[in-house]
Amino acid sequence: MQTLSVLILVMAAAVAMAAAGATNEKEKRVGGIKPVPDARNVPEKVIEVAMDKFDSVRDDLEKENKEMSEYWLSDAAVGQINYQIVSGVLYYVTVLVGESSCSYNAPIDLSECSLSPSPGARAVFECKVRVWFQPWVPFLEAVDLDKDCQHSEMRIPS
Repeated sequence: MQTLSVLILVMAAAVAMAAAGATNEKEKRVGGIKPVPDARNVPEKVIEVAMDKFDSVRDDLEKENKEMSEYWLSDAAVGQINYQIVSGVLYYVTVLVGESSCSYNAPIDLSECSLSPSPGARAVFECKVRVWFQPWVPFLEAVDLDKDCQHSEMRIPS
C-alpha cells in the first residue's frame, strides 16, 4: 500500500512539473491545436490537398464576390497553419484569397491577373481546410472545408 502511495505521489509530481514548464494554456493540453512553428516543415502534399479542396468552392466565392466588387479574385495564398497530433497529424490550413488587379468588365487573360497592387490588399475570403496526414497511409484526406468561407480582414502575405 505504501508503494502505491509513493508511486501516485511521484506521478502527480511529474504531471505538475510538466504543466509548470508549459508557457500557456494551449501547451498544457496534450493533443491540443498548436501553430506550426515553420511552414516549410509542412509536407507539400498537405498544402496541395488543401488548395484542391479550396478550388472546389472557388466558383461560388467568385459569384459572391461579383456582388461586392468589380475585380476578379486573385490566386489563393496559404495563411496560418495549425496542427494537432492525432492518429497522424491533423493540419488546419487557412486559405486566403483577395481582389486581383483585373476588372470583371475588361476582357483579359486571367492568368495575367495579380493581387491588387494596393499596399496590404485586403483578403476578401478566409477559408479553413482540415487535412489529415498519416505518413503510413498512401493518400491524404481533406477532412473538410468550412462551407461558408468568411469575409476576412487578414492581410494576404506578399
